[in-house]
Amino acid sequence: MPSVKALNLLATLAEDVESTVSATALLGLLRRDDSEGQRRLLGLLGTVSTGAIRILRTEAKNSMDPIKEQIRSDLDAEVRELGVQILSSIDAMQFASDIAEALRDPDAKVRLCAVQALSELDPESTADWLQALLEDPVKEVRFCLLYTSPS
Repeated sequence: MPSVKALNLLATLAEDVESTVSATALLGLLRRDDSEGQRRLLGLLGTVSTGAIRILRTEAKNSMDPIKEQIRSDLDAEVRELGVQILSSIDAMQFASDIAEALRDPDAKVRLCAVQALSELDPESTADWLQALLEDPVKEVRFCLLYTSPS
């Protein structure tokens, strides 16, 4: 069970006006070995400075292996989905191939999350990955593909 005090401290520091302090706290949440820290990270990403996000993107490259492994092998679909959300929120383009692996996830919610993440990228670069989902057994996954097509 994660320490609530530690999570609260990291979340408070993530809102610091100094980008390096904020980014370091975000990395602390990212590196925690629990989904609550990851959920807090996702909730904060939209509220921190662009400078903190820039630092986070640079520094996170070395911290993403556990998140990638979580997407590939965690038994809990919600945890796998959370991993996709983190990769996509930090830098969907950089982690596109890792996000694309989730398109083969047995859980439809994880596949939907991956489609939504990839739909934010250039359709030409994601078309081959998304093509396989035209035969997805879940209607919502196929429907979501409509929003990835160029207008």
